[in-house]
Amino acid sequence: MNWGQLVFAQITRHLPLTTFRRCVARYGGEHKVKSFSCLDQYICAWPLLS
Repeated sequence: MNWGQLVFAQITRHLPLTTFRRCVARYGGEHKVKSFSCLDQYICAWPLLS
């Protein structure tokens, strides 16, 4: 049983998805992306950042 918050909830507490998607769109982060999106990279890198 999970007593704490999920990892995704912890991520979205610091940076809401709408803000993240707006930044990606503003700076062209998804340009020429084939399979591993910016959101996927951010979620995978989160344990390294914390």
